[in-house]
Amino acid sequence: MEYKYVINPEQVGGLDAPISFGIKTNYKNILFTSGIVAINQKGDLVGGSDIKLQTNQVMENIKSILLEAKMTFDDIIKINMYLKNMKQLKDVIEVRSRYLMKNKPAATAVEVSSLADPRFLIEIEVIAANK
Repeated sequence: MEYKYVINPEQVGGLDAPISFGIKTNYKNILFTSGIVAINQKGDLVGGSDIKLQTNQVMENIKSILLEAKMTFDDIIKINMYLKNMKQLKDVIEVRSRYLMKNKPAATAVEVSSLADPRFLIEIEVIAANK
């Protein structure tokens, strides 16, 4: 039985981005994360002013949450990204794509004026689901 259905109707048009416009699921296990930032286990900011390094730490933090929930990046069905500078979206997607591989979840990217700490360049939250 199929549990994840990608929905990309032609009427919506196309985007040059690794996303799906919709994901329908029959999964029973669903994980919602808070907004995850580039803080390591010691509570230190990782990456300084480098968006790629911060994004990498965010994805590593998400990986730890997924593992604890007995899930993988393949289980992500929705990803919301909050960036302080939308000009850095290409760099964020480059890093994110290394983790998501072939998975193309529904996605949103929004530029925000600030995050919880002025040093944060990015915050990401995900929804994951599996059998």
